[in-house]
Amino acid sequence: MPKDVLFVETNIYKGLFSYEASILHYYCFPQQRLDGLRLSIDYLNGTMDENKNNVWSNLPFYTEKLPIQRIGEKVQSSGLDRNDSVWQMGSCSGIWIDKDFLINIRHSNYNCSEQGDYSSRDSDGIVRTQNAWQCVWPKSWSEMTQNAKNFIEDRTGLPEFDAHIRGFEDMRLWYDEDIKEIRFTATAMDRVPEKRYRIIEGLYNWQANRLEKGRVLVPPSDTPCEKNWIQIARDKFIYGWSPLIICDGSGRILHRTRETELPWLFSKLRGSAGPVHLNDKEILVLCHSVHHTRPRKYLHYLVVLDNTSYKVIRWSLPFSFTGTSIEYCLSMTADIPKNTSWIRFIVSRFDKEPVWIRADLANDFVFITM
Repeated sequence: MPKDVLFVETNIYKGLFSYEASILHYYCFPQQRLDGLRLSIDYLNGTMDENKNNVWSNLPFYTEKLPIQRIGEKVQSSGLDRNDSVWQMGSCSGIWIDKDFLINIRHSNYNCSEQGDYSSRDSDGIVRTQNAWQCVWPKSWSEMTQNAKNFIEDRTGLPEFDAHIRGFEDMRLWYDEDIKEIRFTATAMDRVPEKRYRIIEGLYNWQANRLEKGRVLVPPSDTPCEKNWIQIARDKFIYGWSPLIICDGSGRILHRTRETELPWLFSKLRGSAGPVHLNDKEILVLCHSVHHTRPRKYLHYLVVLDNTSYKVIRWSLPFSFTGTSIEYCLSMTADIPKNTSWIRFIVSRFDKEPVWIRADLANDFVFITM
């Protein structure tokens, strides 16, 4: 040990003061949660590895929910021929179509308890998913203009394999401006012989009430589970965040085209929703992180990327939509087409009861510039 050190405790020189400040701030300044959140983020993205996991575990205590007035009505679903004792509405994905808003609504046969435990409603224990669509009149956001009478048909042409999880989960809609088609990505286990979660891409033909032209996208490396990719352009996906990996999916197998190193916090992020084109140069995507407590705790982040290089320009501090521990969000769009000052989300809590949430992009989030 050098003779001129001030403290005998060497951890002082490894960020111990900053670590203790990240804890004490919560108790000493209960009205300044945002400052405590900044302290914690600075520590996580800094060079000190000591106690980093503890600071990460404490992050939810500093994270606040959006203003209560941002939470709107529940997403309604009527006119669909379904058995409500079996099927439960869950996560949604929506896009603008002219003056209407098209939503895909997932229906599942399981319950998620407030502790995060899942139980199937069917006696065989198999988890099943069906999807349905509806169009909403945006002046009220509760009045449907069109809706499916039956669950959307699977005409993807993909073979089915016997698996304990069946159907297309986590369906995200994406509109291809060039060819004027609505495409989808979804997660499925029963469409690959290895019975592993893989991403399925295809045509969302809502007018014919069916999914078509499906293909399994093979990840760039062999993994047991693939979820939470974000499609940002035709055949372009954000595959991972640490480093930021952009993949090309024009072929059967994804290949990496760009990689960019990002701060430590991004190693915890997963894809959720987007993109929203803020202007000609910037796109906005939504990410989430999961704290594996009981129940799990989901935090959410907005990330702004360059529309050409896909480099991160700025990102928001973490937030919660409603304060519920388990929140899923697959849908983020402009509140009004081509007007991105307000953003509209659809959030399901405990994988049920999806609600509309409308947020002020300039005032409801705190952004950090890279």
